[in-house]
Amino acid sequence: MSVFLVICFVIKVATLTGSNKLSGFRFMVGIRSEVERVDRQLHLFSDTLDEWLACQKDWMYLKTIFTAPDIQRQLPHEAKAFISVDKQFKEVMRRTKERTNAMQAATTPGHHQFL
Repeated sequence: MSVFLVICFVIKVATLTGSNKLSGFRFMVGIRSEVERVDRQLHLFSDTLDEWLACQKDWMYLKTIFTAPDIQRQLPHEAKAFISVDKQFKEVMRRTKERTNAMQAATTPGHHQFL
């Protein structure tokens, strides 16, 4: 069994027992720092996925508004700002798609802050 799976098991047990602290588990001796690192990584992964979903939902809504020619004429500065953010968002998603490992893609430095 891989060390990563053991660490995920330790974190899962902590979650199921309602413990917010991993420090109370005696079988973590020797791998504590690795468990804590993976725990932080899993939290960042979860937070990033939540933000991506919220951002994508908002983006889909706003795209229909700001791509309409009449809105672009009425709100030129806002439309221009949306186009800029749209390009950045698409670039982040393109780079994410290139990574085949979901954990690496979602924990890439800067992705969570961008969202």
